[in-house]
This record gives sequence, C-alpha cells and structure tokens, in this order.
Amino acid sequence: MALVSIIIGLTSWSCEDDKAEPDQKEYCIVWDKIKVWTQNDIGTNLTTEAGWIERVAITEELVASLPSEWKEIGEKYLVIVRARAELLASYDYISITELPADVRSAFISKHFDAQQEANTLIDFIKSECE
Repeated sequence: MALVSIIIGLTSWSCEDDKAEPDQKEYCIVWDKIKVWTQNDIGTNLTTEAGWIERVAITEELVASLPSEWKEIGEKYLVIVRARAELLASYDYISITELPADVRSAFISKHFDAQQEANTLIDFIKSECE
C-alpha cells in the first residue's frame, strides 16, 4: 500500500510539475535565436550572400514554428524576406539604404500591404516571447 502511494505521489508530482512549467513555445525559441543572430557578424552584415542565405533560413524556421493561425501571415513575411534577398543579390548585396531610391520605393510599394500584415505577426511574437 505504501509503495502504491509513493508511485501515485510521484506520478501526480511529475504531472503537476509539467503543468507548472510548460515548455517554451517553439516560435519563441526561434525568436530568441533570431535576436542572438542579429547581434552576430552575419546577422548584422546583410551585405553578403551568406548573410541573406542565413536570414532566409532562419525566417523559414520561424514560419515553420508558428501556430496555425499565424502561418498565412508568416508565409507572406517569408515572401518579403526572399524578395529582399533576390533584389539585393541583383545589386551585389549592397545595403538596402544604398539601393537607388526608385528601386527601393518600388519595392516598398509592391510589398507594403504584406509588410503591414507581417508587422502584426512581429508584434504578436514580441508580445508572446519578450
């Protein structure tokens, strides 16, 4: 009888412990990874092919980790990031601020609505993860 009480007590304790400290949301783990990445050389140097390859990859990882209700907006954000990478590749990865003004304006206009939606996603992630 004492052994049964110990086993039940251990089982109850481990279940309650799981409820008390839920696992961190996967997208928060990726978000933390992005924050660290943006502080390193490649993350701050988006004037190289390697930097943009990694930027796209980490954005893909974030989108894959999102809850289903945010996937569609996440995919739109990923399209924007890929489009930026392609645009900057065609200019040999110069800084976004160094793009010709008309090119930069055209890009912003083309992606404005999707970027506004992406901003709601980023706000959501920040509110959940920071």
